Amino acid sequence: MSSRILSISRINVPGSRRESSNGSFSSALTYAKMLVSIHDALREIALYSAEVNME
Repeated sequence: MSSRILSISRINVPGSRRESSNGSFSSALTYAKMLVSIHDALREIALYSAEVNME
C-alpha cells in the first residue's frame, strides 16, 4: 500500500523546472508528462480501491 501512495507523489508540476530554451515545446512536453503521471496515479488508485473492495 505504501508503495502505491508513494507513486502518486511522482506527479510532475508544470513550471517546477525552468527551461528557457524552446519555451513552448518544453512546457508542452512537461504538461504531457504531467498528464501521464496523473493517469498512472489514477490507475494506481483505482487498482488499490479495487483490491480493498475485494477484501
